[in-house]
Amino acid sequence: MAKENFVEVLENLLEKKINNDFEFVWDKRNFTITLCFIIDVHNPEHIEVIDIDGEKTTENIAYEDAILFYHPSKSVFDKDDYLAVFPFQDKKGLSGEFLELFTNHLQDVLVNGESDLMDFLTDDTQEVFTLDFLQDEFERKRQSISEAEFYGYPKY
Repeated sequence: MAKENFVEVLENLLEKKINNDFEFVWDKRNFTITLCFIIDVHNPEHIEVIDIDGEKTTENIAYEDAILFYHPSKSVFDKDDYLAVFPFQDKKGLSGEFLELFTNHLQDVLVNGESDLMDFLTDDTQEVFTLDFLQDEFERKRQSISEAEFYGYPKY
């Protein structure tokens, strides 16, 4: 049996730990894998908000964002289009330890983000909602792990 690639490992971890809807988008030509996810929040008071396209709505909120995994020398992208971006090593891919840490951190980000989004609905002083990946906190945690078991980039 072939060894799992890092997307398969990450998908299994996310399915076990994350309650949010998510999907992967693989751009083979650009050597990127995008993890797209949604935070759903009920809007029982039908508070009017303006979405990213400038449309007014009083419906429930479905906030979408994405995280990019990329090849450091072959991928082309604008990092401002993503919540966070992470390079993978050419042949090694990403470590299981990194993927576990990433999943746990993302779970915290999504739980806090859902709470923050609900607060946003009721706080007239906030004009824009943004999700924060807490990159510095993640990098501090990352320094404490020892990466040993690697999972490669998916094969075509």
